[in-house]
Amino acid sequence: MIPAFVRTIATFPDLTVCLGLSQLLDQLLVPTMMLCCLSLSYDTTFCMGDFYLSFLVLYCSAFVEQPVMPVAFVLHQRKFKF
Repeated sequence: MIPAFVRTIATFPDLTVCLGLSQLLDQLLVPTMMLCCLSLSYDTTFCMGDFYLSFLVLYCSAFVEQPVMPVAFVLHQRKFKF
């Protein structure tokens, strides 16, 4: 229902779906002086039944509440170990 929310879908060798709003991704392109207020974190993979979910979150310390906002998600079939 959200236009351009699904960024990519790969079906071989494993099903992988990348999701994210371009408006949130554009927020990462801020002036250099704002970079001290932002940090990114890639949260670990969570098992959600028959698939896994990983996501990229944005921490913004410019606000008192220091909100954590999900920016992008990846649905994948299996968890890889390195």
